[in-house]
Amino acid sequence: MEYKIKELIQEGKTTRTFRLVPLEGKIINFKPGQFVMLTAEIKVEKDNKLVKRAYSISSSPQETYMDLTIRKVPKGLMSNYVMELKKGDIMNIEGPYGRFIFEKKMKEIVLIAGGFGVMPFRCMVNYIRDKKLNTKITLIVSERHPNDTVFREEFEKLKTKSKNFNYFITYTRVEKNPEYGFVGRLDKKKLSKMIKDFKTPYYFSCGSLGFIKSVKDILLKQGANKEKIEVEGY
Repeated sequence: MEYKIKELIQEGKTTRTFRLVPLEGKIINFKPGQFVMLTAEIKVEKDNKLVKRAYSISSSPQETYMDLTIRKVPKGLMSNYVMELKKGDIMNIEGPYGRFIFEKKMKEIVLIAGGFGVMPFRCMVNYIRDKKLNTKITLIVSERHPNDTVFREEFEKLKTKSKNFNYFITYTRVEKNPEYGFVGRLDKKKLSKMIKDFKTPYYFSCGSLGFIKSVKDILLKQGANKEKIEVEGY
């Protein structure tokens, strides 16, 4: 399905949100947490190559547009290609896909993101806000450096407005984090300060394979219900 770039939003030095609208009809029907496949013919050396890459949708299903927030990766064929696109250009999208999905029955959720894994969580958080659901949310983000953080102001603003939303950041490559107090990789000690009750919530963790394995191991050791843990790696 063809989508036109309605707006380009620079989220950081190497990250950009592509706000898309379909050329015809409405946006695809998707659930909060799902992803799409972005396809493009990209010139590799002398030949064109069909490239497909998965990207989580970062906007709420309630919107009339669809956001894909993409970070430029060194030597990444697709990410470097899309960074050259301009407002009005066309992107080809397949999907939606994935079972990493928030459901309304979940009255308390903990979302744990490793870096760029925060994208599907923005979708979930905004969906819950748009639907005015009484879901308690704890969002935990582990980033390398403050310059890498996306949607920070948006989440901080929501935290001040909603008693059901809590937001934590830990940075792994700084010596001090005076605003949030957490420095270093997520571990049992940090998570225990962020999560008061490990048994009740549903958990979603998204990030590198090593990150989600480490998080899941800690959650299980702290008493989380295995059936309530969903992970998605990249």
